[in-house]
Amino acid sequence: MGVARRRQIDAVSAHGESQGDETQGGADSTYHEQLAMIGLATLLASPALMHGLKGRLHNLGLVAELLQKESAAHNDLGALRAAAMRRAETLRAEVKAAHRHVQLIEALVAEDADEASVVCDVRKSLEELLPTTRFEAARRRIVVRLDIDPAVERIQCAPGAFQRLVLAFVTQAVRHCGEHATVSVSARRAGSETRIEFGCDQPLQAGAHAIDRKLMRLLAQRLGAQARDEAPSGLAFKSAP
Repeated sequence: MGVARRRQIDAVSAHGESQGDETQGGADSTYHEQLAMIGLATLLASPALMHGLKGRLHNLGLVAELLQKESAAHNDLGALRAAAMRRAETLRAEVKAAHRHVQLIEALVAEDADEASVVCDVRKSLEELLPTTRFEAARRRIVVRLDIDPAVERIQCAPGAFQRLVLAFVTQAVRHCGEHATVSVSARRAGSETRIEFGCDQPLQAGAHAIDRKLMRLLAQRLGAQARDEAPSGLAFKSAP
């Protein structure tokens, strides 16, 4: 795995070598870099998404089992109808949450839009994204908190690419901090930039995950963002008007 990740770093870091045919060489380089970015984001983020999706499917099975037991136990038609309505609401909520997971998995492998003017609603994207980390965090007895400053609105970045990058950072924090920790994700304006910061009330494991951090820095650079390793780690995007 170490060799594979180093090859991926090389793929993301590589620039078009050919200067003679700028159009063809530049297009090929951009395409290959985009494929490498998608692969790295998937590598970093898909385990948490898959764990969350499995958790939703597990919940659906439990609700269906409870509904079956309640149907067999109730003799009163009114009580049975009320119980069925409650379980139906729970089923709808779980299906909706599972659908969000599927959308994010699709976003991991989607090609980013080419338009430089693409913007992302930070609040909407974070509020859609962070619930997908709940199962992974709960399994490790970790709480994930979100804090968005009212001044934060939009940034210059494709929404799918932004969510891939944030998910990779949050997953890295959740995986490498200790049990019973609190991972915080905050967004705030700083001049012409919007900064997304990732903090933890316990120190992350040092040294063992330097390759992952380098991958995430490279992903951020390809999206026009700046990433830093110092605590709290974070991303800086250009704010959109």
